[in-house]
Amino acid sequence: SRRDSLRPAGSARGLNAGVSSVKMIQKVRRVGAIAASVILYASHSFACDCVWGGPFQKVSGEADLLVTVRVEAYGPTLTHGQDLYEYMKVSILDVLTGEEKASTLLVYGDPGNLCRPYVTPNRFGLGRKYVMALHHLKENVGPNYGLSNCGEYWLGIENGKVIGRISRDKEQVMSYEAFRGLFASSGR
Repeated sequence: SRRDSLRPAGSARGLNAGVSSVKMIQKVRRVGAIAASVILYASHSFACDCVWGGPFQKVSGEADLLVTVRVEAYGPTLTHGQDLYEYMKVSILDVLTGEEKASTLLVYGDPGNLCRPYVTPNRFGLGRKYVMALHHLKENVGPNYGLSNCGEYWLGIENGKVIGRISRDKEQVMSYEAFRGLFASSGR
């Protein structure tokens, strides 16, 4: 027919191929969007979700053990992070409240789905001192504890001073002796 004679050879096939390519791209985009939604939902459903419990003095009352420690070593690395460790080994320098016979503890961090801080060298440096409000991990035998991320459950110690949100929601600095006195007078 005259219409076919005016069309360049192979153009009908090229047009159909272009339409099917566009449909294929749209389908891939839809599947990709659905897959991304599923991944985001799944990762959110396994993430920690907690309410901020407040400064150290408030949240430490719920702890099994309140201790001053020095970070001695890190446990094995987690599979999803180069500088993320399963736990840190700490030596006890002072017990403020609670009882523990061991001189060293394993303090477990977050494997990715619990409300604990990640154990990293930036957060918990080797040789550094901290005051920690710890919860005994009942599922583990021995002196194994967890540290919550849902409040100020640890404070840094530098040059004999405790630093962090001690009794208010903003950073404070207090001598270690004055800090220790907060817990001696509380009867805990």
